[in-house]
Amino acid sequence: MEKLKTIYLQFRRRRILFFIAFMGSTLAGLILVDLLQEMIDTAITADIGRFRGFGIKFLWILGGYLAAVIADQYLLRSLIYYGETALKRHTFVSFLKNFHSGSGQELGERVSAINNDISVISFWLSKGKISIVGQSVILLIYLVMMAGYNLVITGITVVIILGVFWLSQKFEEKEAYFTGKQQALYGKINAYLYNWLQNFPVICQMHNECYFCRRLKRLHERGEKEVLHKLSRFSALNDAMLNFMTNTLPLFAFALGLLFTKTGQMTTGETIAIMLVSQKLNEPIILLAALILDKKNARRVYERISDIYEGGAFQDGERDVASFEGMQVRINTYQYQCAKESILHHVILDVAKGDTVLIKGASGCGKSTLLKLVCRLEDFQGLNGSIEYNHYPVEEYKTKQYYNHILHVEQNTVLVEGSLYENLLFGEYYAQSEIDEVLWTCVLDTFCDERGFDFYIKENGENISGGERQRIGIARMLLRKPEVLVLDEATSALDEESRRILLDRLMMYKQKYFMTILAISHMGDFDEYCNQVLAVGRTDSVKN
Repeated sequence: MEKLKTIYLQFRRRRILFFIAFMGSTLAGLILVDLLQEMIDTAITADIGRFRGFGIKFLWILGGYLAAVIADQYLLRSLIYYGETALKRHTFVSFLKNFHSGSGQELGERVSAINNDISVISFWLSKGKISIVGQSVILLIYLVMMAGYNLVITGITVVIILGVFWLSQKFEEKEAYFTGKQQALYGKINAYLYNWLQNFPVICQMHNECYFCRRLKRLHERGEKEVLHKLSRFSALNDAMLNFMTNTLPLFAFALGLLFTKTGQMTTGETIAIMLVSQKLNEPIILLAALILDKKNARRVYERISDIYEGGAFQDGERDVASFEGMQVRINTYQYQCAKESILHHVILDVAKGDTVLIKGASGCGKSTLLKLVCRLEDFQGLNGSIEYNHYPVEEYKTKQYYNHILHVEQNTVLVEGSLYENLLFGEYYAQSEIDEVLWTCVLDTFCDERGFDFYIKENGENISGGERQRIGIARMLLRKPEVLVLDEATSALDEESRRILLDRLMMYKQKYFMTILAISHMGDFDEYCNQVLAVGRTDSVKN
């Protein structure tokens, strides 16, 4: 987490200003308390002249106090908000650099980390240390000021504070632990409800609502017993500590002050002042306890997501990638980490430059997994066998260079909200002739004639058809001119006529650039174009 601190160096000036405003508001508050004590004492002696003078000073200091409080809160909020934005930006860049589809990382967890966990880390890094310094200084000033009024009351107060602080820390740790348990419980319940809603038509037809309601009730009851009761208990104890610091301690200090007033060791104004100062003690104590917990939570969250910044366990290859000559696949078995059985068995495939390979097999037999392994989009940990590019294992190659030669088009094309150009180029530059060529090849020329290059596509292509989304996905990859194009049911949403035209033009593009194609299709549309068919589940490929 230390490396992330450099992100916040840009906010150094804002931090200094926050500290100045924070100390200014605190000192102004203490001066107000001191002036109030003087006003009370002069009021008791009926010295109107001095009372008026103290009253005018009080109003001037009050105005400065309010201005300092506003500046303090503004700078604090801006530190938190700007800091979180900067860290999220840095995290997203690190995510793009270090995330690898085949690294075993869970994409949903990573996106959740960027959106949620970052707030916990940023909250501490933005204002944690400077707040601890500030609150510690303020606590010391309060105690010194109290000691100026009465040393005995201050000593008793310090003992009470240390005891309350220790208990508060213990209760907050327990509360944080069970809060995490509560979040996990709610996540489980949400997953259950989501699954229920997905199967709602089946449930309605079978009249099984009561069965699912009983299961949900049992889940709630178990959560209440194991989590919610204990969370409520420690939250109540922590709130009791807060209530004691806010209400009981000032009254206790006031009672002791009255005792000393009776003996003539303190004035009435000093008794009220010491009560007000002791009331202010609760803020730095509670905040210091919370800040220490924030630091622990930030470290815990960082340890969980540190691979986003450090690259995790994934080790990229060091071999430079040469032009494609051939690929050799020898897979004895492949099994996903959490699966009980292997999904691939005895796969043997040799691909030469210029081949068109059609991969067939029943649904769920591992065709898509095979292509993702070839494209290094799956974890190799469960692989018993080898996949070689130009007679070297694909995992030995530098990943970014590898994707300059081989590209993968999925069935479900992901589109960003923006124009057709933006979805094709992704911020890169290509000549208009190159763009026109792939648009014609992917039968998007009519689309452009009717709607224009700047046609605005909604997120995930909500305002275009599934076939148009797939054609844009293919065009996006063809524009990069890969030596090997991998198509995973990439034409499944097209009608028969559109598929025929697209494949005719794709084969012309393939011949022009001497490209190699690996394709999965259940439509039979690649049959007349392929020179090799691999039936997944059999021990060898079938030559056509």
